Amino acid sequence: GIWPVELLQDPRRQPRVLNTAGEFVRELLLGDHVEDFVVLPRGTELLDLSFQDSIPEDVRQCLQNCCSAHDFIARVLQRPEMLEKYR
Repeated sequence: GIWPVELLQDPRRQPRVLNTAGEFVRELLLGDHVEDFVVLPRGTELLDLSFQDSIPEDVRQCLQNCCSAHDFIARVLQRPEMLEKYR
């Protein structure tokens, strides 16, 4: 399902922005982040993760030659297994 908008607008539920890869890894390993939004801007770059490391193959296939989010969604809708997997 889709999250209630109230959760996204609740000031207590705003994302915690971390600045370094070390802070992010420490939070993942030791933090109490289960109900928090934790963001690492430029995270894939800071963690030295490639596009292939970060995005599943089926999603990468759907992204090929897309010009918009609409194109991507249209492709995902044609793949019921993805709808089930990522819902």
